[in-house]
Amino acid sequence: MHRYRGMSRDRLEAEMTPSSMLDGGIGVYLETYARKSAEARHRLHCREDIPYGTGPSELLDFFPASTPGAPLFIFVHGGYWQELSHKDGAPMAEEIIEKGYAFAALDYTLAPRGSVELMISEIDRAISVLHGRAGELGFDSARLTLAGHSAGAHLAAMQIMGPRSGALIEHLVLLSGVYDLEPVALTSINDALGLDLHRAKALSPLHLEPRARPRVTVAVAENDTHEFRRQSQVFSAHLERHRCPTRFLTVPGRNHFDIILDLSFVDHGL
Repeated sequence: MHRYRGMSRDRLEAEMTPSSMLDGGIGVYLETYARKSAEARHRLHCREDIPYGTGPSELLDFFPASTPGAPLFIFVHGGYWQELSHKDGAPMAEEIIEKGYAFAALDYTLAPRGSVELMISEIDRAISVLHGRAGELGFDSARLTLAGHSAGAHLAAMQIMGPRSGALIEHLVLLSGVYDLEPVALTSINDALGLDLHRAKALSPLHLEPRARPRVTVAVAENDTHEFRRQSQVFSAHLERHRCPTRFLTVPGRNHFDIILDLSFVDHGL
């Protein structure tokens, strides 16, 4: 039986299950994502469900900045490639708007209906469409920050590994991400994804050389599992070896799920 870093199947399942670090379940966090995102859509001006492609999930919600010509912060939600949507992807929108940014929350086709390869291409297309509509939407096309959480951090990191939109990104913000998919392929998470080890490696930014080299912030929660913390640290070092200006942060007192609810720790990077 193939083992990842010598771990048993049960140990690997726990390491790749962020909720294993919680005393309670994740329900309170998912409710918070949905509630705060709905509040942002209600309180702020929001253009909902802008299509960036022809697929039913190729949609985004766009929140303009208070002044034209502002930078844009694009967020890719997590959910292990198989849960949540852009409607849960704006819990930090009010905070980002207050910092002087426009904000976009992206949706994408979840597994098992969509493959990981499809998701990567959809995020690429969304970035390109937003860039092309910068004048109409009122933000600065030269100042794009791409952020992702958990599986969304993986999809965001993959944008600088090959897709054409990687060159458009000024700042990449990765929050408690997965950067090596080999352990994913060896756990129950893979039931919906259907990865074999060859595809898992080919889709792992930890094993790929960046083609674009924006400024990168790699952050992980202090109360993430050991494997999530290890992957974040190793991926940060990988980016530095490939000449990406990279800042690594362990965010004290946070867990995998609340790390996105207050992004003040990335202030000097925005």
